[in-house]
Amino acid sequence: MRQLKMMLPVIWISLLAGCSTNAPLQEMSKDGKSTAELMRQGVPESKSLQSEESMKKELQAYNYNPYTRDVMSETDMLFPMLPNPSLVMYVYPHISHSGVPVPGYATSFKLYETDHYALPGER
Repeated sequence: MRQLKMMLPVIWISLLAGCSTNAPLQEMSKDGKSTAELMRQGVPESKSLQSEESMKKELQAYNYNPYTRDVMSETDMLFPMLPNPSLVMYVYPHISHSGVPVPGYATSFKLYETDHYALPGER
């Protein structure tokens, strides 16, 4: 508690010193356009924006398909999926352990738990 009482004046002095300044206040100039006039005027387009737009049009006009890689076909060609056949199982109608009738149904599942892929050039 005693340390807090001793630190309190130091805290007050540092706060007051931080808020004071010797810099003169600068007045805003009165001779200029108002904010409303500037907003009505709009922003003029620069030449850099116009050149960017023309570059975009040129890029869109050129066909880059021969140079573009298709990830799906590339992955399929490099790492083909090994066969994992689906097995179909038919469950006949039956009575469950709790005495409820269960209608017959078909279900399918994969032979292997996970799909496996061949290494490049392995297949």
